[in-house]
Amino acid sequence: MMFRGIARWCTSIVLILGIAGCGAGAGGLTNKPPEDPDKALGFYSTLMQKTVLEATAISGWVSAGSGVIGGKGGGTNFLYIGIPIGFATGTYVGFLQQQYANDEERLEVLTTDIEANNGEIEAAIQTMQQVLARQRSDLAAARAAGGTAVAREEAETQQKLASMQTIISGAEAREREFGETRRLNLVEGQETGVDQQLQELRLRIATMREIANNMTEIL
Repeated sequence: MMFRGIARWCTSIVLILGIAGCGAGAGGLTNKPPEDPDKALGFYSTLMQKTVLEATAISGWVSAGSGVIGGKGGGTNFLYIGIPIGFATGTYVGFLQQQYANDEERLEVLTTDIEANNGEIEAAIQTMQQVLARQRSDLAAARAAGGTAVAREEAETQQKLASMQTIISGAEAREREFGETRRLNLVEGQETGVDQQLQELRLRIATMREIANNMTEIL
């Protein structure tokens, strides 16, 4: 689960700030979700609120061998404390334009990043499915038993549904972020250069929506 391209500068920030690692940032995230599905749902709910750039910086998805200062060609255009211009302006497209000298390098990084993102989304889907199955069972048991447990389980279901919706919104935002690379005209005959991966992302988002709809139906 590593966004290889952007991760090049994470170690630079660490060295400049004197931080031991990027593994836990402002959001308190690590690069590994909890094993418990309910806790993992909260993990992905927080993680998916980050842009492609922010998710890399905060979650510490630094690839092996990426602990170098600077990009290909011997130089990285840093601002302030080592943050690249593309990150400072908050655009993934800006990052690719500033940090990579040609379309071949940009396409390589873009492909790696969107495939890593799709893997993250797939893991979130599995968590959502597990939470749905558990909540369906718990809610059915509470309704069979009656009493105050019903209201408690229904409230918990609502809370988890809200987390799922946050994950979906984040995935949709990332889909738009990757879609903006169409402006780079990386591959002739393709809209983005990663049209297939982008379509896979859209299909995963559709699966997420279906899971959330099923969660709504059990209420």
